[in-house]
Amino acid sequence: MRQMLRLAEAVDAKLADEQALFCDAVAAACSVTAGEMAAFASEYNTADRATKAKLLKAKFSLFNSAMDAFLAQQGEWRVSSAALREQLGAALVAKVCPRYTQFFTTYSAVGFSKKHTEEYLRFPPADVDRALRYFFGKS
Repeated sequence: MRQMLRLAEAVDAKLADEQALFCDAVAAACSVTAGEMAAFASEYNTADRATKAKLLKAKFSLFNSAMDAFLAQQGEWRVSSAALREQLGAALVAKVCPRYTQFFTTYSAVGFSKKHTEEYLRFPPADVDRALRYFFGKS
């Protein structure tokens, strides 16, 4: 019995590690890791007005491309356990959404594009939350 408990604990620990690695990879692909956000803010704060607009366009475009690529795989990933689907979705949201929401809230109001603002602001934070939370399917 004790051996079974240790095995179950080892499996749970491995699953938690793999979930964290997966969420870290998604955050890195979306360019919203703590380090990337700090580097962006530093570069943005020292740039001139024209460069700031280019930086914002590039950052929003990078996020949009990453989300498009990630969401294009939706439906190809199967998680049969409803509880695990919810857990993975919540972990994705926790890893990506706080930084992206802060970025979006701070910079979406800046007039960085005169003609194509909606092209850059394609993913409002609520949409990102919903897409990540239900990436593996609704429970």
